Amino acid sequence: GECGSLYLAGNPSLKVNGIMHKIANFQKEYPQISIDLLERECFELYPLVENNKIDAAFVTYFEKYKQKKVPLEGIPVVYDELVLVTNKSHPLAELDVVDLKDLASEKFIFFCKSTGLYTQTLDACRKAGFTPKCTFETRYVDTCLGLVAEGLGIALLSSNSVKNTQWKNIAVIPLKQKEPRIISLVYRKQKEQPPVLKNFINFILKEIE
Repeated sequence: GECGSLYLAGNPSLKVNGIMHKIANFQKEYPQISIDLLERECFELYPLVENNKIDAAFVTYFEKYKQKKVPLEGIPVVYDELVLVTNKSHPLAELDVVDLKDLASEKFIFFCKSTGLYTQTLDACRKAGFTPKCTFETRYVDTCLGLVAEGLGIALLSSNSVKNTQWKNIAVIPLKQKEPRIISLVYRKQKEQPPVLKNFINFILKEIE
């Protein structure tokens, strides 16, 4: 398992969640393994893993994903949580913590349906007793933050994605109801994993110990 190729994938948050660093560490330790890296949204990647188009993917919402006939396994790699993001002049921006129930009348900026954030935002709001009103839809965090900064809506985002934001007119408020956001390394369940993939899985397990 020290030479060969590995086809990995992940959503655009690989860098802010430290996953790129883990992949780079693996590459340094195993320079004879060539790595291809595909970037797609969460629910675009699950079918690629299931259909053996890629070896493994770093994806969110594995705990809620309805698996098809191909069984998958997942290792939680990054633990994060959702936060509320508003324009600094928004009344909610002054709060230390916000109850999701208080967002029922707000306009939301959503991520596209292929993202884990879309499903998680919808689920979190429905658990709080309402269906959120969507005014804009995007697949980019930066676009979302730009719309929020202009006061065109609020959004739920992972705390890691807004930790070092350059946007000045943004307020980040923790949620009263903790909404964990877990990124897992997901791969097909097999009696014996291919040697290179097995090596990578073991390396990630050591990295997160």
